Amino acid sequence: MSQVLPVVRIPTVNLTIQLEKLLKQFSPHKPWGLNKHIRERTGLGLAKIRELRTNTAKSISMDTLQKIVGYLVNECHIPASELLGSLFGIGPSAFWGMFTSSTSDFFKVQICEGVRDDKDTAEPTWINAYDAFCSAALIRQLVANHAQPQPDLEHCMLHAYSDRAQQKETFDESRNLYERFRRGGGGRALVCIGSMKSLPLCECVIARTFGVRPFVRAKNVSHPRDLPLPVFFQYRVNDPHPPSAFGGRNFPSAPAGQAGIAYEVDETHWDFCPISETQDAALVFYVCRPPEDTVEVVFAGFSGRATGCIALTLPDLANQLWPPLYQQSQLMVGAFIIRYEFPPRHAKPHPMLVNPAKAQVIAISADVLIRRLADITSAPTPVRTPTPVSTAPAKNSRAVRRRKPR
Repeated sequence: MSQVLPVVRIPTVNLTIQLEKLLKQFSPHKPWGLNKHIRERTGLGLAKIRELRTNTAKSISMDTLQKIVGYLVNECHIPASELLGSLFGIGPSAFWGMFTSSTSDFFKVQICEGVRDDKDTAEPTWINAYDAFCSAALIRQLVANHAQPQPDLEHCMLHAYSDRAQQKETFDESRNLYERFRRGGGGRALVCIGSMKSLPLCECVIARTFGVRPFVRAKNVSHPRDLPLPVFFQYRVNDPHPPSAFGGRNFPSAPAGQAGIAYEVDETHWDFCPISETQDAALVFYVCRPPEDTVEVVFAGFSGRATGCIALTLPDLANQLWPPLYQQSQLMVGAFIIRYEFPPRHAKPHPMLVNPAKAQVIAISADVLIRRLADITSAPTPVRTPTPVSTAPAKNSRAVRRRKPR
């Protein structure tokens, strides 16, 4: 029987043409009339020259590239040996393009973190250090990878799951915020830092995307295919155990006592990422809704250490998290497991956060997402019946008399 291999993302690089930068630095000609001068020397059309200067060209032929290189060498006197390193650059990953509006320059990013409640300390409410570190890293990347205008950033703190006594209030708070976001109009992103164990809001994002009720445990699960979602967090014994549609202690094929993240490879096969001193895992999930112009993103480490590792590795791994493998006109979904490996601990005290020795991005396949989302995307969109408008004059209003034309 052949082994089913996971889908491993191959890194891609976003190349940019830095022609405008070179022209400003080396061209002896005045800015006005420069496009015409390039056209006279190269024979390229003005539209193509504008695309090259603004880095908006979708493709560049070898002939065009040869003409531009010749112009820069002969007219701007740039040494040919230095030109390739100067003409091409590496731009920001297309992953960060999610956080822009398709209809306006304004875009609001709401970053949410879970607040823990520990009544035995002098400061009873606090945010996990790894969540805060991941949030700060995300803000840094959003600012660094966006041209003006910068997105409008907003922080939101929600109660983390604590105990059954406050369970209803905690879950209702997350439900209400999620519903407000969905009703709030376009040009916005909702970002969740942490898993359902630290931020129940992430449960709303993931479960609702697949049409599943959040905070409801799956019942009668004898095989992983009976689970309602293509990913499952198998809790540790000493973890918080919030009721979850994709978390618990009942994953059917998990090794005895082993915690970790399981994910669906195909209809008959699931893989499992165990958690140990030298291994950890995280889930990066996002859903884009183009008609609504909204984005929902979850950065969920299984542990605090894994959430911190998302912050450390996100700049290098962002290219592997795009494009989403499920793409429709109404909905785009990306779901990725990141497996981290660490060197064994030799010295004590051990640093709080260690760069992983290895980070592997595994995409939940398009076939899995298509099958799981089939019922959601095939459902007809409800059409709102417009409220009839009465033509009769309202009470206490004066009817307007039309005068006959003279």
